[in-house]
Amino acid sequence: MIIWLASYPKSGNTWVRLFLKSYFSDENQELDINDNIMIPSFPEPKYFEMLKIDYTKVIEIVKNWNLIQDTINLNGETNFLKTHNGMFKIRDYKFTDSNNTLGAIYIVRDPRDVAISYSHHFGKTIEDTVESMLDPQNVEKMEYKNKTYTHSIMGRWSDHYRSWKSYNLTDILIIRYEDLVNNPKNSFLKILEYLKSKNNGEIDLAKLDKALNETNFNNLKKKENNFGFKEKSINSPFFRKGIIGDWKNSMKKELIIKIENAFSEEMKELGYL
Repeated sequence: MIIWLASYPKSGNTWVRLFLKSYFSDENQELDINDNIMIPSFPEPKYFEMLKIDYTKVIEIVKNWNLIQDTINLNGETNFLKTHNGMFKIRDYKFTDSNNTLGAIYIVRDPRDVAISYSHHFGKTIEDTVESMLDPQNVEKMEYKNKTYTHSIMGRWSDHYRSWKSYNLTDILIIRYEDLVNNPKNSFLKILEYLKSKNNGEIDLAKLDKALNETNFNNLKKKENNFGFKEKSINSPFFRKGIIGDWKNSMKKELIIKIENAFSEEMKELGYL
Protein backbone atom coordinates (compact mmCIF):
# COMPACT_ATOMS: atom_id res chain seq x y z
CA MET A 1 0.00 0.00 0.00
CA ILE A 2 1.13 3.53 -0.78
CA ILE A 3 1.77 6.43 1.58
CA TRP A 4 2.03 9.59 -0.51
CA LEU A 5 4.30 12.54 0.13
CA ALA A 6 2.29 15.14 -1.75
CA SER A 7 2.69 18.86 -2.31
CA TYR A 8 2.65 21.67 -4.81
CA PRO A 9 6.21 22.19 -6.12
CA LYS A 10 8.71 24.01 -3.89
CA SER A 11 6.74 23.42 -0.70
CA GLY A 12 9.10 21.15 1.29
CA ASN A 13 8.34 17.75 -0.21
CA THR A 14 12.00 16.97 -0.88
CA TRP A 15 12.95 17.96 2.66
CA VAL A 16 10.41 15.53 4.13
CA ARG A 17 11.54 12.79 1.75
CA LEU A 18 15.18 13.23 2.77
CA PHE A 19 14.25 13.29 6.46
CA LEU A 20 12.43 9.95 6.13
CA LYS A 21 15.30 8.49 4.12
CA SER A 22 17.71 9.48 6.89
CA TYR A 23 15.41 8.26 9.66
CA PHE A 24 14.83 4.84 8.12
CA SER A 25 18.48 4.32 7.11
CA ASP A 26 20.95 2.30 9.17
CA GLU A 27 22.27 4.18 12.16
CA ASN A 28 25.81 4.50 10.77
CA GLN A 29 24.79 5.23 7.18
CA GLU A 30 25.42 8.78 6.02
CA LEU A 31 22.64 10.45 4.06
CA ASP A 32 23.12 10.43 0.29
CA ILE A 33 20.85 13.17 -1.05
CA ASN A 34 21.13 11.83 -4.61
CA ASP A 35 19.79 8.36 -3.83
CA ASN A 36 16.00 8.49 -4.21
CA ILE A 37 15.41 4.74 -4.43
CA MET A 38 13.50 4.66 -1.14
CA ILE A 39 10.98 7.34 -2.10
CA PRO A 40 10.77 7.70 -5.87
CA SER A 41 8.66 10.25 -7.69
CA PHE A 42 5.41 8.97 -9.19
CA PRO A 43 5.12 7.88 -11.94
CA GLU A 44 8.54 6.40 -12.58
CA PRO A 45 9.16 6.20 -16.34
CA LYS A 46 10.24 2.56 -16.10
CA TYR A 47 6.57 1.62 -15.74
CA PHE A 48 5.72 3.21 -19.08
CA GLU A 49 7.74 0.56 -20.82
CA MET A 50 6.84 -2.26 -18.46
CA LEU A 51 3.11 -1.66 -18.96
CA LYS A 52 3.37 -0.46 -22.57
CA ILE A 53 1.93 3.00 -21.86
CA ASP A 54 2.15 5.71 -24.53
CA TYR A 55 3.50 8.36 -22.16
CA THR A 56 3.47 11.05 -24.85
CA LYS A 57 -0.32 11.24 -24.41
CA VAL A 58 -1.37 12.56 -21.03
CA ILE A 59 -4.70 10.70 -21.07
CA GLU A 60 -2.81 7.40 -21.43
CA ILE A 61 -0.87 8.15 -18.26
CA VAL A 62 -4.06 9.19 -16.47
CA LYS A 63 -5.88 6.01 -17.56
CA ASN A 64 -3.04 3.95 -16.08
CA TRP A 65 -2.46 5.77 -12.79
CA ASN A 66 -3.98 2.94 -10.79
CA LEU A 67 -2.51 0.16 -12.93
CA ILE A 68 0.95 1.56 -12.18
CA GLN A 69 0.07 1.69 -8.48
CA ASP A 70 -1.30 -1.87 -8.60
CA THR A 71 2.04 -2.96 -10.05
CA ILE A 72 4.04 -1.12 -7.38
CA ASN A 73 1.93 -2.65 -4.61
CA LEU A 74 2.57 -6.19 -5.80
CA ASN A 75 5.60 -6.18 -3.48
CA GLY A 76 3.24 -6.34 -0.47
CA GLU A 77 5.13 -3.57 1.32
CA THR A 78 4.42 -0.03 2.43
CA ASN A 79 5.57 2.09 -0.50
CA PHE A 80 6.42 5.77 -0.07
CA LEU A 81 5.89 7.80 -3.24
CA LYS A 82 6.52 11.49 -3.86
CA THR A 83 4.03 13.38 -6.01
CA HIS A 84 3.16 16.89 -7.15
CA ASN A 85 -0.08 15.63 -8.66
CA GLY A 86 -3.37 16.87 -7.33
CA MET A 87 -5.77 14.28 -5.96
CA PHE A 88 -7.82 14.78 -9.09
CA LYS A 89 -10.31 12.82 -11.13
CA ILE A 90 -9.70 13.29 -14.87
CA ARG A 91 -12.69 12.16 -16.90
CA ASP A 92 -13.54 8.91 -15.08
CA TYR A 93 -10.00 8.20 -13.89
CA LYS A 94 -9.07 8.85 -10.26
CA PHE A 95 -5.50 9.54 -9.24
CA THR A 96 -5.66 6.72 -6.70
CA ASP A 97 -8.14 4.54 -4.79
CA SER A 98 -8.56 2.82 -1.44
CA ASN A 99 -7.04 -0.40 -2.80
CA ASN A 100 -3.74 1.33 -3.42
CA THR A 101 -3.49 4.16 -0.89
CA LEU A 102 -2.88 3.68 2.82
CA GLY A 103 -2.32 7.33 3.66
CA ALA A 104 -0.81 10.66 2.64
CA ILE A 105 1.29 13.43 4.09
CA TYR A 106 0.49 16.74 2.40
CA ILE A 107 3.06 19.52 2.77
CA VAL A 108 1.69 23.01 2.18
CA ARG A 109 3.49 26.35 2.01
CA ASP A 110 2.47 30.00 1.83
CA PRO A 111 1.76 30.48 -1.90
CA ARG A 112 3.59 33.82 -1.89
CA ASP A 113 6.80 32.02 -0.90
CA VAL A 114 6.02 29.17 -3.28
CA ALA A 115 5.92 31.69 -6.12
CA ILE A 116 9.37 33.07 -5.25
CA SER A 117 11.01 29.65 -4.91
CA TYR A 118 9.18 28.25 -7.95
CA SER A 119 10.34 31.14 -10.15
CA HIS A 120 14.00 30.70 -9.15
CA HIS A 121 13.90 26.93 -9.63
CA PHE A 122 12.37 27.03 -13.10
CA GLY A 123 14.04 30.23 -14.29
CA LYS A 124 10.73 32.02 -14.82
CA THR A 125 9.70 35.53 -13.90
CA ILE A 126 7.64 35.85 -10.74
CA GLU A 127 4.83 37.27 -12.88
CA ASP A 128 4.78 34.16 -15.09
CA THR A 129 5.02 31.90 -12.05
CA VAL A 130 2.01 33.53 -10.40
CA GLU A 131 0.05 33.08 -13.63
CA SER A 132 0.98 29.38 -13.60
CA MET A 133 -0.24 29.01 -10.02
CA LEU A 134 -3.55 30.60 -11.07
CA ASP A 135 -3.91 28.35 -14.12
CA PRO A 136 -6.35 25.39 -13.79
CA GLN A 137 -4.37 23.67 -16.57
CA ASN A 138 -0.96 23.99 -14.89
CA VAL A 139 1.14 20.84 -15.29
CA GLU A 140 4.67 19.65 -14.61
CA LYS A 141 6.53 18.39 -17.67
CA MET A 142 9.47 16.00 -17.72
CA GLU A 143 11.52 14.24 -20.37
CA TYR A 144 12.10 10.54 -20.91
CA LYS A 145 14.10 9.15 -23.84
CA ASN A 146 14.08 12.53 -25.60
CA LYS A 147 10.29 12.78 -25.40
CA THR A 148 8.39 15.22 -23.18
CA TYR A 149 5.54 13.93 -21.05
CA THR A 150 3.16 15.28 -18.41
CA HIS A 151 4.52 14.08 -15.09
CA SER A 152 2.08 15.87 -12.78
CA ILE A 153 -1.28 17.58 -13.16
CA MET A 154 -1.25 20.39 -10.60
CA GLY A 155 -3.84 23.00 -11.53
CA ARG A 156 -4.32 26.06 -9.33
CA TRP A 157 -2.50 26.18 -6.00
CA SER A 158 -5.82 26.31 -4.15
CA ASP A 159 -7.37 23.44 -6.13
CA HIS A 160 -4.31 21.31 -5.44
CA TYR A 161 -4.55 21.91 -1.69
CA ARG A 162 -8.32 21.34 -1.63
CA SER A 163 -8.04 18.13 -3.65
CA TRP A 164 -5.82 16.49 -1.04
CA LYS A 165 -7.54 18.01 1.98
CA SER A 166 -10.93 16.67 0.85
CA TYR A 167 -9.71 13.11 0.12
CA ASN A 168 -11.85 11.06 2.51
CA LEU A 169 -10.99 7.42 1.84
CA THR A 170 -8.25 7.65 4.46
CA ASP A 171 -7.04 10.29 6.90
CA ILE A 172 -4.52 12.79 5.53
CA LEU A 173 -1.83 14.51 7.58
CA ILE A 174 -1.39 18.15 6.54
CA ILE A 175 1.92 19.73 7.53
CA ARG A 176 2.78 23.39 6.96
CA TYR A 177 6.28 24.14 5.67
CA GLU A 178 6.42 27.04 8.11
CA ASP A 179 5.97 24.67 11.06
CA LEU A 180 8.75 22.43 9.72
CA VAL A 181 11.03 25.48 9.78
CA ASN A 182 9.92 26.95 13.10
CA ASN A 183 9.59 23.71 15.08
CA PRO A 184 11.19 20.88 13.12
CA LYS A 185 11.35 18.35 15.95
CA ASN A 186 7.67 18.67 16.81
CA SER A 187 6.61 18.69 13.15
CA PHE A 188 8.67 15.68 12.09
CA LEU A 189 7.54 13.86 15.24
CA LYS A 190 3.94 14.38 14.04
CA ILE A 191 4.92 12.77 10.75
CA LEU A 192 6.45 9.76 12.52
CA GLU A 193 3.38 9.43 14.75
CA TYR A 194 1.18 9.44 11.65
CA LEU A 195 3.30 6.72 10.07
CA LYS A 196 3.16 4.75 13.32
CA SER A 197 -0.65 4.88 13.15
CA LYS A 198 -0.46 3.34 9.67
CA ASN A 199 2.23 0.73 10.27
CA ASN A 200 2.16 0.08 14.03
CA GLY A 201 5.87 0.83 14.25
CA GLU A 202 7.82 2.39 17.08
CA ILE A 203 9.41 5.84 17.14
CA ASP A 204 13.16 5.94 17.79
CA LEU A 205 13.99 9.35 19.27
CA ALA A 206 17.73 8.90 18.72
CA LYS A 207 17.14 8.28 15.01
CA LEU A 208 14.79 11.28 14.96
CA ASP A 209 17.56 13.52 16.29
CA LYS A 210 20.06 12.08 13.80
CA ALA A 211 17.67 12.69 10.89
CA LEU A 212 16.92 16.23 12.07
CA ASN A 213 20.63 17.03 12.14
CA GLU A 214 21.37 15.44 8.76
CA THR A 215 18.51 17.25 7.07
CA ASN A 216 18.69 20.69 8.58
CA PHE A 217 18.87 23.27 5.80
CA ASN A 218 22.52 24.20 6.26
CA ASN A 219 23.67 20.58 6.11
CA LEU A 220 21.59 19.87 3.01
CA LYS A 221 22.99 23.00 1.36
CA LYS A 222 26.54 21.85 2.17
CA LYS A 223 25.85 18.43 0.65
CA GLU A 224 24.52 20.06 -2.51
CA ASN A 225 27.59 22.30 -2.71
CA ASN A 226 29.96 19.35 -2.19
CA PHE A 227 28.25 16.58 -4.16
CA GLY A 228 25.66 18.29 -6.34
CA PHE A 229 21.98 17.44 -6.32
CA LYS A 230 20.32 15.83 -9.30
CA GLU A 231 16.96 17.50 -8.58
CA LYS A 232 18.40 21.02 -8.88
CA SER A 233 17.65 23.09 -11.93
CA ILE A 234 20.18 24.82 -14.14
CA ASN A 235 18.88 28.15 -12.85
CA SER A 236 19.67 28.05 -9.13
CA PRO A 237 20.68 25.76 -6.27
CA PHE A 238 17.87 23.52 -5.03
CA PHE A 239 18.50 24.42 -1.39
CA ARG A 240 18.58 28.17 -2.01
CA LYS A 241 17.32 29.98 1.11
CA GLY A 242 14.68 27.86 2.83
CA ILE A 243 13.33 30.84 4.73
CA ILE A 244 9.84 32.06 5.57
CA GLY A 245 8.56 35.37 4.23
CA ASP A 246 11.03 35.86 1.38
CA TRP A 247 8.09 37.24 -0.64
CA LYS A 248 8.02 40.37 1.52
CA ASN A 249 11.27 41.59 -0.05
CA SER A 250 11.02 39.90 -3.46
CA MET A 251 7.50 40.40 -4.76
CA LYS A 252 5.72 43.40 -6.21
CA LYS A 253 2.71 44.61 -4.28
CA GLU A 254 0.32 43.98 -7.17
CA LEU A 255 1.40 40.32 -7.32
CA ILE A 256 0.98 39.93 -3.57
CA ILE A 257 -2.56 41.29 -3.87
CA LYS A 258 -3.26 39.02 -6.84
CA ILE A 259 -2.26 35.89 -4.89
CA GLU A 260 -4.07 36.95 -1.74
CA ASN A 261 -7.29 37.70 -3.63
CA ALA A 262 -7.18 34.44 -5.57
CA PHE A 263 -6.39 32.20 -2.59
CA SER A 264 -7.79 34.19 0.33
CA GLU A 265 -10.05 31.43 1.64
CA GLU A 266 -7.31 28.81 1.75
CA MET A 267 -4.69 31.23 3.06
CA LYS A 268 -6.97 32.29 5.93
CA GLU A 269 -7.72 28.67 6.71
CA LEU A 270 -4.01 27.89 6.89
CA GLY A 271 -3.12 30.99 8.92
CA TYR A 272 -1.29 32.83 6.11
CA LEU A 273 -3.70 35.79 6.24
